[in-house]
Amino acid sequence: MKICYLKHTYNLICELLVLSYRDDGIPTIDNLIQMLSKYKKEIEVHKLGCKYVLSNKFSKEVLIIAQ
Repeated sequence: MKICYLKHTYNLICELLVLSYRDDGIPTIDNLIQMLSKYKKEIEVHKLGCKYVLSNKFSKEVLIIAQ
């Protein structure tokens, strides 16, 4: 569902796209980077350690910045 939403809304013109995502999410971070690299030349990934309230395990928040 999220992939279709991303593909559908990405037809809008934008210079900067910032995604906040969990490192254990589906699709994987690598898959998201691969999808975004078709449209954007520069992609940065920043991992922040944090504990999500609704998660039983330690996962990291990932900011993906594409421009």
